[in-house]
Amino acid sequence: MSGFERNQFVGIGQHSACCLAALTVWLATGSVGCKQNDPSIEIVSYKDAADPQRYTSRFEQAWYSTDARSNWHFVMRTVRPAEIDPSQQIEQILCARVFWRPVPGKTAAEPSMTDAVVDYYLISGATGIRYTGCGFVSFKKATSQEKVIGRIESCQLWPYQTFGGAADLLGRCELVGRFVASPNRGRCVELSNRMKRMFGPPPPYQSRPSGP
Repeated sequence: MSGFERNQFVGIGQHSACCLAALTVWLATGSVGCKQNDPSIEIVSYKDAADPQRYTSRFEQAWYSTDARSNWHFVMRTVRPAEIDPSQQIEQILCARVFWRPVPGKTAAEPSMTDAVVDYYLISGATGIRYTGCGFVSFKKATSQEKVIGRIESCQLWPYQTFGGAADLLGRCELVGRFVASPNRGRCVELSNRMKRMFGPPPPYQSRPSGP
């Protein structure tokens, strides 16, 4: 996890088997009805390195904002009933903070290039788990609109924090996706603060030096 000062992964309990099964079925069936250009994410789980599992899910809500340091913040959210137990609501939240943007014609492209810290949360009732890592997020303004169209590429995530004895569904994983976000600083701040209250502050990160 290049850029993070230290890897302090929390031991994750394995007794939440029902929640794990519900999340697995939900993610696995999330690709049904998704079109190629729909806002969605695809996750490849390497929890079993010999048999990687692929999951797809769609986000119905996405917002963005910028801060005083010119960082871009993207927050995506989806909630739906669990497939196994419809009385359970399962929530996914993805937060990406883009801390620099490549300059066309000046920034050399590298396969390992990262420009964002990405947090992916799975929450069900009194349990939740957070996956944290780095990736490359590219985006542009939609024509004649305030919306932003973007892609998440080559994002590597690891289990980082948990509460309520949540089971580790994905282990080490890779995430890619597409999104269309609307400007809404209030929603970005609200959801980011809620995740901090649930899981604690994000891990320390040393941002890339300024310049091309």
